[in-house]
Amino acid sequence: MPTELRGGLGCMRLSTEQERDEELAFETIAAAVDAGVTVFDTARSYGEDDLGHWYPYYCAGVGCLPRIPSYVLEGARNRSTLVRGADRLRAAVAAVCISLVFASAAATAAEEDTTSKLTAPLAVAARPGSTIVVRWLVSPTNDGGATFVRLLSRVGGSPVTVAGVQDRDVGHYTAKVRVPAGGIGGIRIGIRRSREIILPLTNDPFLSASGLRCDVVAVKRILTRFVDAYRRGDTARLDSLFSRKAFHWYATSGPGVRELPEARRRGTLLAYFRERHRQNDRIILRSYRFTGYERERRLGHFSLAGRRRADDFRSGGWFRFVGKGALDCSQSRASIAVMFIGGPTD
Repeated sequence: MPTELRGGLGCMRLSTEQERDEELAFETIAAAVDAGVTVFDTARSYGEDDLGHWYPYYCAGVGCLPRIPSYVLEGARNRSTLVRGADRLRAAVAAVCISLVFASAAATAAEEDTTSKLTAPLAVAARPGSTIVVRWLVSPTNDGGATFVRLLSRVGGSPVTVAGVQDRDVGHYTAKVRVPAGGIGGIRIGIRRSREIILPLTNDPFLSASGLRCDVVAVKRILTRFVDAYRRGDTARLDSLFSRKAFHWYATSGPGVRELPEARRRGTLLAYFRERHRQNDRIILRSYRFTGYERERRLGHFSLAGRRRADDFRSGGWFRFVGKGALDCSQSRASIAVMFIGGPTD
């Protein structure tokens, strides 16, 4: 071990958390590199995301190259850190990847070709706590590992995962699954081998035409980022979170009342957010609920509740609020099309 090695970055949790945040993962890696870290503990067994991307970066034989998308660079608050971090990490071809595991090319190709398909409609409106039967097909035939189905909770509660039982027809599986708290907010089909692999579900009832899963995971990700950017007054991030193609309105009944027709003007939205930040307007998200995917308009509907305060309202005291909105799921990334933040409920 080199005597100058003082520490490294363990990357497992950037990959294995159920609700992974890609932008936060890349910002963490870039900040570590910017601080002089050259050792990154990673492994192929840490898993894939739902789109088949390896976290936290792709590793090549000569080093570790971050897969930092352009939209991260464009939307990040500390853009210079990301750029410097990416450049330095790409230059550090001798970086040590302690836990790097190379799988065979044949196995990788087989995994990438494997897909799943529901062979019976999913009872998306089933009552929480009830038991439903889920049927699906894995193709090509699973030649190893346990196949499973996972139902996500509409309110962000614990998902329910059940192993599939193979039917008489090869590749066909059935499972009896308890509906999670709040109802079904998403579905995943996967295989457990040396790691958990989430398979593409070709007829996912929450899948938009653009290939985006418009479900509870998308809602949580967007609302969490919105609240954080709102708190920090990060207008660049806020701008990236609101749809340009399908923006309808952003409204609130106070503080900082924003009503129609002004609420429809996206061009004034950032100035409005700047003013709210000057008033120390803060939002705390207490709960959220994915209320359904509207396929015709490609909208993912949601509700939310929390606490809010601002210097120019009620002497700066905190109050409860409820709100609602919809995500634009017509593009490759979800964004906010409609959002309403209500006034005090207490």
